[in-house]
Amino acid sequence: MQTTDKFPGRLTLIAVIFALINCVFQGFSGASILLLFVFTLSVFCCAKLMVSMQKLADVAPLETASLRFFLTVLGLIFVAIATFSYSYLFGVYFALIAALYVISPQDRDWLSGRTRIVMHDNRVEYRAV
Repeated sequence: MQTTDKFPGRLTLIAVIFALINCVFQGFSGASILLLFVFTLSVFCCAKLMVSMQKLADVAPLETASLRFFLTVLGLIFVAIATFSYSYLFGVYFALIAALYVISPQDRDWLSGRTRIVMHDNRVEYRAV
């Protein structure tokens, strides 16, 4: 997936919304607020790492293939451990992002930063940046 520098911000925005909904359902306690910070920070760091790896792969595609593979495996292990040991929020969030990526090309372009959402005459439109 080709990404832009807007990608981490947009994923983090969705992560904050998920974490706030989780805080509302679980109640505002120390654990839910800690989850908000840890979850949001982990999503932001993973997205920044993905953008950095994409930029590095554009320069040296063969040298980064194995590193990208191992980072992907590490990310999947992290999501699985976080989902099953701490909160279902991690798994639900990443499942939703994966579903959006597979199902909707317009949302995929918005997440990657290639389009923006514009309201025009009570319609939602995606316009290229």
